[in-house]
Amino acid sequence: GNREFLARMREKQTPWSLAISVSKDQVMASANTLRTLVIIFSIIIAFSLLAVCSIFISISLKPLGFVGKTINGIADGDADLTQKLSIKGKNEIAELVEGFNRFVEKLHSIISRIKNSKNDLASVDGELQSSIADTASSIREILTNIEDVTKQVENQAASVEETAGAVHQIAQNIESLE
Repeated sequence: GNREFLARMREKQTPWSLAISVSKDQVMASANTLRTLVIIFSIIIAFSLLAVCSIFISISLKPLGFVGKTINGIADGDADLTQKLSIKGKNEIAELVEGFNRFVEKLHSIISRIKNSKNDLASVDGELQSSIADTASSIREILTNIEDVTKQVENQAASVEETAGAVHQIAQNIESLE
């Protein structure tokens, strides 16, 4: 670019020439001023970005504080598992809240099933106690019947012994008659 321009200028042989002379102090003063302005603007922009980022982070984390307070309220209070968190949006905090709500729902379901199982076990326990009482009563009745049978067997054994003694006596009497 510059060589072509200079070549064309030589061909035309124009009487014009241009020279600029600037003192080193002027160039350095301008450079120092420019440097100072760049530094000042950079600092202003940095602080502005820092302020905007701080505000954005504060706004973004505000729902997280609400979620934390609500979770602590659930944990510290009566552990009301029917309570739901409500955060609207499509960000990570909303996903966290949705996951927490699903977890609490499942936990509520599990505790409900445990309570139902406890009630069922109480009912079965009552039936089992009644059955045990019936079985104990039947066993007492059987033992009484066994005692009665034992007495009857003892009586019969005594009768058989008497009969055997009588038969033995008759046999001796018959022998003595012969």
